[in-house]
Amino acid sequence: MRRTTRRTASAFTALAVAASLALTGCGRDSGSEAGPGASKAISDAKASGTINVWAMGTEGEKLQDFVKDFESANPDATVKVTAVPWEAAHDKISAAIASGKTPDVSLIGTTWMGEFAKAGGLDPTPDGLVKDSDFYDGAWGSTVVGNTSYGVPWYVETRLVYYRTDLAKKAGITEPPKDWAGLKAMARAMQTKAGAKWGIGLQPGGQGSWQTVMPFAWSDGAELTKDGGKAYTNLRKIIGNNMIFRSLMTSHNPNLETYNADAAHAIPGVLAEALLYSRPGVLEILPALPGQLAKGAITGVRARGRIRAAWADC
Repeated sequence: MRRTTRRTASAFTALAVAASLALTGCGRDSGSEAGPGASKAISDAKASGTINVWAMGTEGEKLQDFVKDFESANPDATVKVTAVPWEAAHDKISAAIASGKTPDVSLIGTTWMGEFAKAGGLDPTPDGLVKDSDFYDGAWGSTVVGNTSYGVPWYVETRLVYYRTDLAKKAGITEPPKDWAGLKAMARAMQTKAGAKWGIGLQPGGQGSWQTVMPFAWSDGAELTKDGGKAYTNLRKIIGNNMIFRSLMTSHNPNLETYNADAAHAIPGVLAEALLYSRPGVLEILPALPGQLAKGAITGVRARGRIRAAWADC
């Protein structure tokens, strides 16, 4: 299988972005080299050599069973699938890019596309491989960074509210909530009328937990940003519009009888991200410092080691 001096991973996106094995270009000569940021076509020749694929979750466990047809059609090619836990995937891929030891194809969470593409770790989607019009705009857009596509959508998952209909009936709920007020009312009724211990369950931490909370902020106009001014505005939105302390905390634990870790830690967590960001090989101090914090200091924040920093008139 032809290799280049600088190895990059061909990322074919899960909303996740992921690579379909039938679409991979490994082992096929394109006939010409493409420069950084440029895509290149794949020839119709059969693939050869070993094709290393990383996949997460159930895909990582089951994908090897699906490669038989590809290997039958390409007898000189062997597909090796490595299952990677989602909670370890980001750092593993990032470290592989930094060391130049990437797989040939990898499932990539769409929230990582910008980071890995800008780090030079992903190959552009080959010319003529697929038609972007065959995909929903949102799915295809998740593969694009700086007007260049770096993957092919594999699947799209939808996060939704699910609940026990028997308890909902007791609570007088006849249809799913359609807005923030309806969600709160349903959660409260589940406790006060249906006898549920908790009105709602939200992922309090761990891999991807921010994707559970952010829809609430997005619905009120908040944004994900590294702009300090916008970060401050977003914090004000979360606190000022009763989204955390007066809403989730008091509704989740009436009368504040129980310490609510997920709510109490949310604001410090957001602020910490504005003051310090890290990933393998990268450490950013004060990446989104709000102008309202003209002077301050942080001590003992954990990143790649413990960080201490002070600033004034930044």
